[in-house]
Amino acid sequence: MQQGSNVKQARRFFETLMAKDLPGWVGLFAEDADMELPFHPPGFHAERHGRAAIERTMREAFAVWETVEFTGPVIYETTDPDVVVVETTGDMKLSTGGHYANTFIMLFFFRDGEIALWREYLNPLVLVDAHTGGDAQKLAELFPDPNEPAAS
Repeated sequence: MQQGSNVKQARRFFETLMAKDLPGWVGLFAEDADMELPFHPPGFHAERHGRAAIERTMREAFAVWETVEFTGPVIYETTDPDVVVVETTGDMKLSTGGHYANTFIMLFFFRDGEIALWREYLNPLVLVDAHTGGDAQKLAELFPDPNEPAAS
């Protein structure tokens, strides 16, 4: 797929995320897609394997985030047409009444027009503080291991 199409898919990632359109957002990912958070807080799972695990994580996030806003995003094309880099800031209004605001660098690796890998860099201290007042264990409870089967 041409890089222009992958850039459009990266834009669609943010459009569907801000609209909290979970089916549309999840549809951007390959069935075997991975998500990585290299700078993750303690107790928070750094990787999600497969579209279902990524969907589960975002479903949990949408339960905590009343609104999702991103400024920008600034999208950078690379010499590899299947890699897109995005720099953005996000501000999520939380169901607790607080806000979660962070700066993100996201790398998207595409395969056949679908996101095969989403690698997200963020400040984990801001993530923990906004969602739990600094308690990393509570964050792990809010977002359990998405790679485990969901409880029935």
